[in-house]
Amino acid sequence: MRQGTTPTHTFTLPAWIDATQASGIVVTYRQGETVIDKTPTVESASVLTLTLTQEETMRFEVGNVCIQVAMSSEGVPVMRSNIVNARVYAALGGAI
Repeated sequence: MRQGTTPTHTFTLPAWIDATQASGIVVTYRQGETVIDKTPTVESASVLTLTLTQEETMRFEVGNVCIQVAMSSEGVPVMRSNIVNARVYAALGGAI
């Protein structure tokens, strides 16, 4: 992703997970001390989408950001995805 843009990320869950039955879903972006927790849109049982704002992507430094999906359902322990690393690229200027 590039600083100052509004990327939409799509997360595909394993077939055995049904996101429509979740009581809570959070996607965490972390880079050093910068942490952004957002609730994604459930597009289907196995697909989530989430759009970051320009202000949010400007909070990231050039380098890598870690991303993880966490989901809870009633009566089921909290599940967390593997941590994914995404590259953050520079922008010339700030948010518009």
